[in-house]
Amino acid sequence: MELHFQMNGLSRTIVGAQEITMYPNSQSIFFVNNNNFECEHELHKNNDNPLSFFDIKLKKSAIARMIPEKLWQELHFPQDLSCNKIAYTDSIKPVTPEMRYIIENIFNNPFKGITEEVFIEAKIVELFLLQVANLKTPQSPGFRTEDLEKLIATKEYIDQNYHKKIRIIDLAKLVGTNQQMLKTGFKHLFGTTIFGYYNDLRMEKAKHLLLDEAKLVAEVADEMGYKNPHHFTVAFKKKFGVLPRELRGN
Repeated sequence: MELHFQMNGLSRTIVGAQEITMYPNSQSIFFVNNNNFECEHELHKNNDNPLSFFDIKLKKSAIARMIPEKLWQELHFPQDLSCNKIAYTDSIKPVTPEMRYIIENIFNNPFKGITEEVFIEAKIVELFLLQVANLKTPQSPGFRTEDLEKLIATKEYIDQNYHKKIRIIDLAKLVGTNQQMLKTGFKHLFGTTIFGYYNDLRMEKAKHLLLDEAKLVAEVADEMGYKNPHHFTVAFKKKFGVLPRELRGN
């Protein structure tokens, strides 16, 4: 089983009669139960950003250890792992801010030896559960190439400017489209509203600064663009259910 997270670049994989196109910030789950697996893979010629992706490949023995059969049954997962064929979930969905944060944790974990192995396995299971939950949301429709590029540009702008105040009217002017197309298209492509993505990204970044960089609450509030630390505290508790100082213990 492969947990695939495509961060940047467009790519296409052809497996038999199936054609799988992965957009920037997209993810899916793939299965290969055939030793003679062959496919054709290519990068789209109009990539604006270098291709980057994160893959987790699990053998059946690892799956059996990390994801018990009872969990598969409880999740009502659509794919039968025992079948001897090449398959994927037939669903390409967005990489959420929560998924990105877990991937960062895997790369930047402070542990060594068996502790590191246990930590990484726990994070892999967490990623898998988030992917399964994400699969149950409606599938995104197709987009014209020019509209897709505008939506991707919008997301990339938010990724780089999450610490600034953002307005939809300004985003629409920036990428050259109207507000309605931008709001509707963003929701379909990335599985959340513009402000939902913007707020989740800010809170995940804030959580990283608090836990991984040990910054003070006031410092984090300032970096996230909050003039009033109290407003940051309220937003943080709404997202995670705890106050920033409770998370850090200060």
